[in-house]
Amino acid sequence: MITHAKVRYDDDRKLAVVDIRDIENFHPENAKDFKSKFFYSVKWTDPDGTSSFYRARILALGESEEDLEAEGRGRQRLRFERMAYSPDGEDEDDDVEPEVLVYVVLRRLQRQGIPETLMPAALKQLNHFVVEKLADLERLAKREKDTGNS
Repeated sequence: MITHAKVRYDDDRKLAVVDIRDIENFHPENAKDFKSKFFYSVKWTDPDGTSSFYRARILALGESEEDLEAEGRGRQRLRFERMAYSPDGEDEDDDVEPEVLVYVVLRRLQRQGIPETLMPAALKQLNHFVVEKLADLERLAKREKDTGNS
């Protein structure tokens, strides 16, 4: 039986697990019985005990608070540490072999505590990002060349 919902409030983007009785006019029949793009009116209770209804999206439904909190831990986004940029070119990597770059990236991900099972996905995501940015740079260079010749 569905008893709780994981929601994200629209005004402050906060996540919360709430009892489904705190969602106005909402009576789900199963765990998929909600519209993810729809805003529901969900009660928020302040620490001082006052409460009010706010717009929120339902992210998931579950049979208990623990059920929804456990579900959220398994789907966390990968977070990458920001890398410093050196405009004067001191840290040029032009002559570095791709295998060395992969090794360096893997080491950095390990230091950040990214699980070993997620490494292939992280590398694939990084590779896609690099290819996308190189294509952007090529387009910019072509545009610059075309406008420079005119």
